[in-house]
Amino acid sequence: MPRLVWLFTARALRLVTGPSPARQLLAVGRVYELAGGGSGTSPTHPPVRVTVVAGFASEALLSSWLDSAGAGPGTPAVLYDPEAWAATPAGEQRAIAASLAAAGSAARRHHKVLLASPGLDLARLLMPAVQPSWRAYLDLGLARDAALAAPVVIVQAQSLERQPSAYRAFVSAAVAQARAARPDVVVLSGLSTNPPGPVVTLDQLERSATAVLPSVDGFWLNVPQPGTSCPRCHESRGALGAALLSFLARQGGRAAG
Repeated sequence: MPRLVWLFTARALRLVTGPSPARQLLAVGRVYELAGGGSGTSPTHPPVRVTVVAGFASEALLSSWLDSAGAGPGTPAVLYDPEAWAATPAGEQRAIAASLAAAGSAARRHHKVLLASPGLDLARLLMPAVQPSWRAYLDLGLARDAALAAPVVIVQAQSLERQPSAYRAFVSAAVAQARAARPDVVVLSGLSTNPPGPVVTLDQLERSATAVLPSVDGFWLNVPQPGTSCPRCHESRGALGAALLSFLARQGGRAAG
């Protein structure tokens, strides 16, 4: 059974840990659980042990939280998730390399593990003339800048998961860029059970996941709810996520870094 690194929200983790193979896969790997907003809570999902992560879309908020309430041991990791949305200040979006570096400095100052996840939509904002957007992401060096800032990098490739060949091309190139900057970086790739657009199938998720398993260390598996953070998402599909985990439990893969 592969030993993979995972990132889930607390809700997504509850939804995907029903089947025994899924639980076994997570139990042998490493699981980061996104509590959000610096709540500092530590929910448990036996037999899955989790590392609690406080999530922020703003470097300024992340740094402020660390400098005030977040320096204690209850939350050992933080996520910086800048995207081209209202939750990330426009100045941070436009100066994304500096924003990532500042988040990295704040995390190191407080001895926290930083997970850096610059959104693919930043490439559309910063380099709109370059298509497809994932090529602009690479041209901008977003994977490199994230790896220089953080020991864990997430490549938000989930919008490409319906096209496994494009998904693999983007993720493989982003992994290579990140590891050229930081050879020991842990790289996760984004997947989603219900992103905007046509309904995603289990076959598409399986093919995209297995296409990048030789290079990535694991996945951020999103099981989003329709709402302000994902206004065009379909209804949550936790069973689809559990089916993907059960499939991966039967596959070979990289050892967790």
